[in-house]
Amino acid sequence: MKRMFVFTVLILSILSLSPIVLAQTAIVADHNTVDLTVIPDVALSLASALRVHLRHASVGGNINDGLNAIQAENSKYDRTHWVFYMRGNPGWQAKVIDLDTFTIAHASEYDVFSMKFCWIDPDANFASYRDTLLHLESRYPSKHFVWWTMPITRDADGSEGLRQDFNESVRTFAVANGKLLFDIADIEAHNAAGVKKTDGSGHELQQDVWSLDGGHLNPAGARRVASAFWWLMARVAGWGGTTKVEQQGEAPLVFNVLQNYPNPFNPSTTIEFTLAEDDRVTLKIFDMLGREVATLLNGELDAGKVHQVKFDASRLSSGMYFYRLEAGENLLIKKMILMK
Repeated sequence: MKRMFVFTVLILSILSLSPIVLAQTAIVADHNTVDLTVIPDVALSLASALRVHLRHASVGGNINDGLNAIQAENSKYDRTHWVFYMRGNPGWQAKVIDLDTFTIAHASEYDVFSMKFCWIDPDANFASYRDTLLHLESRYPSKHFVWWTMPITRDADGSEGLRQDFNESVRTFAVANGKLLFDIADIEAHNAAGVKKTDGSGHELQQDVWSLDGGHLNPAGARRVASAFWWLMARVAGWGGTTKVEQQGEAPLVFNVLQNYPNPFNPSTTIEFTLAEDDRVTLKIFDMLGREVATLLNGELDAGKVHQVKFDASRLSSGMYFYRLEAGENLLIKKMILMK
């Protein structure tokens, strides 16, 4: 509380604005978040430590296989604490009830909870799904609940319109209300070049290249979706989603934050800092009203190096922003200007 008060006073002294109001922004994993290489190792480590539970059926099993394949290739993608439970297909309503019942019984055992529908659930009721998740979020505010769109099929089967309606309802509500959204339908509908597949009415269809049999994921599709799941868990763990941390040679053991460069910038800039000792570091971006717009770092870093963080502000509008770096008892705030 003391640090937030100090931060608020600093901003107000510069801008003479009304008190700080923190806004919750939705975090959406979609076809733009399937590149594993953009996730820094510190974020992977934090994500790996999360206790995750997903209740699913066959497509969830495909994703689980994709996560295992990624871990087998490189041990830094350790998903040991991520439990994917094959619940099966008891019907859409039973799936919602199952999530509610399981979470209440096992709330202390996991940090992240979610369930996913299947493409065979086109009649799933969005209001029932929404109300169950809102109930759980209210009952367990310290836990994270992931909202999902439902998977789609490769060929039109007469139900794609119902899936589209459900998925658009999930997207609209999740984005408007600052939720964690895993948009599997969007991931399946786009190919590697970012081209979207639809039917004649504009309803999303699964790209042939990701499909095993018209609905399930083949190994390439499973890896693609699993990569986006890593991205989302890294975001849940505190990563800002737009940065990599690089270490640039030796540096004195002193806490210092340099002015970002270039400044003004469009759309990306670099922030460099050094630490007096190994410490947990948080680096956050705030707008002129004191609202947090990005968390770039939240994890342990070593002293003795110049740490370099690249920030991509392509999704933000022009204006003045502040970056705040905190390490142990040390805190520094600097302003920067995005000029598009």
